[in-house]
Amino acid sequence: MVWFRSQYLCDAGDALRPWASPRLAPDQDCLLVTAQFDPLHDEGAALGDAMVVAGVDVDGRCIAGMPNGFMNLGMAPAARRAIEGVCAALAVWLDKDTGWDGKE
Repeated sequence: MVWFRSQYLCDAGDALRPWASPRLAPDQDCLLVTAQFDPLHDEGAALGDAMVVAGVDVDGRCIAGMPNGFMNLGMAPAARRAIEGVCAALAVWLDKDTGWDGKE
């Protein structure tokens, strides 16, 4: 997991930025998508719970029957339907006026 984190965060200070940790941006909304059979599903659900406690408006969606990486399984009909559902939810979220200008 350390290696994966190092691919996402350039330095330790990045972990304190709202774009890296939504819990640090309580005035923002969050679309949180987890997969039922992802080994980190419980951690994703716990992150959603922590964000709610921090005041983040979380739209949490657990994709039933899907494993980690289901977004890469578009050729499978069930995965394709799940991807379409996530994309539809994301389109709604992207259409929201969040007030965030993308700057820290």
